[in-house]
Amino acid sequence: MTNEGTVTVKIALIGSTMVGKTSLMVKYCKGSFTEDYIATLGVQFLERTITVKNTPVNIVIWDIGGQKNFMDMLHICCEGAHAMIFMFDLSNIKSLTALRDWYKAAYSSNNTARAFLVGNKFDLYFEMPEQERIVITNKAKKFAKAIGAPLVYCSNTKSINVKKLFQIVVGSVFGLTPKIEQVDDPSKPVIIF
Repeated sequence: MTNEGTVTVKIALIGSTMVGKTSLMVKYCKGSFTEDYIATLGVQFLERTITVKNTPVNIVIWDIGGQKNFMDMLHICCEGAHAMIFMFDLSNIKSLTALRDWYKAAYSSNNTARAFLVGNKFDLYFEMPEQERIVITNKAKKFAKAIGAPLVYCSNTKSINVKKLFQIVVGSVFGLTPKIEQVDDPSKPVIIF
């Protein structure tokens, strides 16, 4: 807890470059989105204060550059985190496969944080052939199950499931079940928790 009864929740965003980690953080914290890509160099963070059950909650989201050379800095994001969001690009299956290494490295720094698997760029995913969508969804479900993580698809550009994702994450930190309908259909933005 911090001053005046405010609770702080630290969330780490983890994944390869260009999956949309920074965009998700900016979209949730500032409500904006830019098409311009600027690679995160090192570590950065943003904050947003919300209210949960009449208690102010300061959400601090830490974002690390997705290049492999930043993996040495991963402990900065992960230490003390309550939740770790492992993010991949739904239109790039390699970004999902790469999460295995990110997951191992993150959990060597913090094995108590709750894991979440997030597939971003649902707007691009929906334009993919159905068979490709089924393949990536099945692989994502398998990985989510292996790490014991909820699975959420989102789109920063279209504001799909961004708020719902953080409702699920913050709710989980406080042991609350969000009043959000689960969706297990690859033709829709998946939410399984």
